[in-house]
Amino acid sequence: MSEPKADAPNPSIWTVVLASSAGTVIEWYDFYLYGSLAVFFSTLFYPANDPTAAVLISVATFATGFVIRPFGAILFGSLGDRLGRKHTFSADTYLNGNFNHRGRSFADI
Repeated sequence: MSEPKADAPNPSIWTVVLASSAGTVIEWYDFYLYGSLAVFFSTLFYPANDPTAAVLISVATFATGFVIRPFGAILFGSLGDRLGRKHTFSADTYLNGNFNHRGRSFADI
């Protein structure tokens, strides 16, 4: 492993803790909002003629997010170690934004 550059800024442990905590809070807030509001918006995004199926599909979508998270952590964590966290974060943000901007969902694949 190579030595860090002398002119590279060395963030304190509290800066790292604060940054990672902020990201975790935002991520869990997103899951909280989706889980809390899934009943209300389920018929907007899923079949409106069968509200029970719509709620079940929205809860299954919520569960899929929890199941897929470790795989994303493995993939993007590995890429972040090899390519750098900044580039990996930018690629992830672009992929999520581009995928959602086109109005597609996993059901369309």
